[in-house]
Parts: sequence; structure tokens; C-alpha cells
Amino acid sequence: MHAQPPLGLRGGAGGGYLSDLLRWETGKNTQELIHHLLIEQVKSALLATDEPVSAITYDLGIEHPQSFGKLFRKKHGCYRAGFGS
Repeated sequence: MHAQPPLGLRGGAGGGYLSDLLRWETGKNTQELIHHLLIEQVKSALLATDEPVSAITYDLGIEHPQSFGKLFRKKHGCYRAGFGS
């Protein structure tokens, strides 16, 4: 049994087409969308728990918490402050 290719590739759509479609639908490129979704998950976790940020990022599978922290601060001007602390 063979695994099915991603839906867009089954119809012959290439990565460039899928990237363009994602940008058209969301207004974000792939990396921006992934960052946005991760930030939203971290924000939800910060509001729901007193766990340290390092534990939250680890639980979400973020490999480089310090780099993510910089991204979060860039988007929100803070890291933990104002989000559940």
C-alpha cells in the first residue's frame, strides 16, 4: 500500500502554486502562517496555565524556544507579561 500524496500534488499542483494559493487565501506566506498559529497556541496556553514558557514551547514541539521568544516579543512587545502571569 502506498501513501497518498498531499491533495494539491495529486492534481499536479506544484509547491509554488500551493504557496500562492495559501497567500491568496490567508494573506500570509507559509512561514508567516505557521508562526501565527504557533503564537496563538502559546497565547492560549499562557492564559490557561502557570507553566513556564519553556515548558509550553517544549510541549508544542518548538525546537528553539529562544528564537520563538524573540518572534513572540516582536509581535506582542512582551513574552509572559500580560499573558496569564
